[in-house]
Amino acid sequence: MIKSKHLKILIVDDDLDDQLIIKDIIKKRMKMESPVINTVSNFEQAIESYYTYKHDICIMDYKLGKRTGASIFNSFREAGINIPIIFMTGNGSEELATKLMKMGANHYFSKSKLEEEDFIEAIRAAIRAYNFFKNVTCYVDTNTYGGFLEGDYQNDKTEYAQ
Repeated sequence: MIKSKHLKILIVDDDLDDQLIIKDIIKKRMKMESPVINTVSNFEQAIESYYTYKHDICIMDYKLGKRTGASIFNSFREAGINIPIIFMTGNGSEELATKLMKMGANHYFSKSKLEEEDFIEAIRAAIRAYNFFKNVTCYVDTNTYGGFLEGDYQNDKTEYAQ
């Protein structure tokens, strides 16, 4: 279980039915995390919502009007929004999934083949990884091309021990 007062989730999808379906799955399967879910239908609303609520994760449709998920993902990163992003699409392919994962997306799901348990576990895993790595600094030794990670491991150990 993820430890927090309330897990804040942003759903960005221009299909209201899909928004409701995703929201219902999350509420039903993530009761222990007390999710607070905001739904928006375009990039501008997503940016505004993020800066208002500081979400922990974003679930984003790949096709949002004239923009694609890849361009929106890049705009998020350029705006300094580095939360985990999980993409969903109605018409996807392995090639698209690979492209998004190489860009830095945390996961990719086809809406038509969505397995609820896998979807919820992907959300939890993305948040755990994000929370761990945001407290870690990488130091590189230029003489040996090696490096090491340093972070607040005492707190990480207790939070992720479950």
